[in-house]
Parts: sequence; structure tokens; C-alpha cells
Amino acid sequence: MKHIFTLFCLLIIVQVSFSQNNPSLKGKVIDSTAKQNLKDAAISVLSPKDSTVESFALAKADGSFEVKGFSLGTYLVQVSFNGYGSFFKTITFNKQSPVVDLGTVYLLPQASELEGVSVVASPVQIKGDTTEFNAGSFKTKPNATAEDLLKKLPGVQVEKDGSV
Repeated sequence: MKHIFTLFCLLIIVQVSFSQNNPSLKGKVIDSTAKQNLKDAAISVLSPKDSTVESFALAKADGSFEVKGFSLGTYLVQVSFNGYGSFFKTITFNKQSPVVDLGTVYLLPQASELEGVSVVASPVQIKGDTTEFNAGSFKTKPNATAEDLLKKLPGVQVEKDGSV
């Protein structure tokens, strides 16, 4: 009976000591303008030395998150979501504060503007009553026949018997 009681006490002590050394990061991610939860926002706990990912989690439907699976120490926390600017913060997890609550993290929408789009192609040439196409502008298989090319031309119909 003594051995069982001693084993039970030892297990409780080990459990308490392990629970104190398992840091976690909690918080909530919200759109700063629409005030809506950002489901599936990425929360990364990064090493400050080389930015390797130590742990990772996604925000739930209500925007809340909890990241676990890293040891005590100082880390760089990144919160990001597609179409929004990223949030960065350096946080230290120690025995006195193994659980850190970031509270509500507000992400700003970030639009990316394209400079412009250029469409470059040689125009279709019309000579009298004949329309001339560049055969190289149409993708066909390497062993394609002339019939395969004709089927891709706009306004041209090839029948089953091969007549145009």
C-alpha cells in the first residue's frame, strides 16, 4: 500500500512539473475594419535566430487560437492571413508566465495593386475575303494533324467525316 501511495504522489508531482513547462499562446484574430473573425488565420511561433517555425496553429471559426508544442524561451510570433498585413511580436515564455494571452489581434486589409497587364499577340490578318491565322498561336499535340488544328480555329467546324 505504501508503494502505491508513493507512486501516486510521484505521478502527481511529475504531472504538475510537466504542466508548468508546457508554454502556450492564446488569442483571437479579427479584421480591423469589418470587425469580423478571421477563421484559418495562421499563427506561427518562430525562432528569433533564423525564423524557423517552432510551432503553428490556425484560428478557429470564432477567430480564437491556441498554439502549443514548443519549449520555454523567447520567440517571434507571427499572425497572418491572406490579403491582410502580418502582425509580429517578440514574446518570452518562462516558468513564471508559461501561458501568454495576446488578447485580440487586429489585422489590417492590405490590397496589392498590379502595375498593369500586357497582352501581346499578333493580330488576325484579313486579306479580302480570307482570314489568315498564325498556326503557331494554337496549342496542339506534337503528333497533331491538320484536322486537329482546324478544330481549334474560331468559326471553323469540322464534321465527323472530316469535311470543313
